[in-house]
Amino acid sequence: MRKVLIAVTLAMLATLSYALAAVTPYRIVTAVDDLSKTFSCHASSREPTWTYSTNDKTVFRVEGKVRRGGFTDIKVGDRVSVHYHISGNNRVADRVIVRPKK
Repeated sequence: MRKVLIAVTLAMLATLSYALAAVTPYRIVTAVDDLSKTFSCHASSREPTWTYSTNDKTVFRVEGKVRRGGFTDIKVGDRVSVHYHISGNNRVADRVIVRPKK
C-alpha cells in the first residue's frame, strides 16, 4: 500500500510541474493573424516572441466582462495570459485571458 501511495504522489507531482510549465503570465500581444487564428506575444522586448495557435476548443475570456470572449477580442498591444499545450512544434492555446490595453 505504501508503494502505491508513493507512486501516486510522484505521478501527481510530475503532472503538476508539467501543468505549471504550460502557463504563460501576462504577455504583450505583438501580432494577430485572423486568417490562421494565431497570435504572437512576448513578456518584454528582450524576451523571445512565442506564437500560439487556437482552435474550436480554445476558451477566451476578456478581463472585466461577464460574457465569453472570442479570437476577435485579441488586439495588438493587449496583455494575454495563455494556458496551452504542445502539439508537435506548435503551442496550442487551451485558454486565453485577455486584458485589453487602456
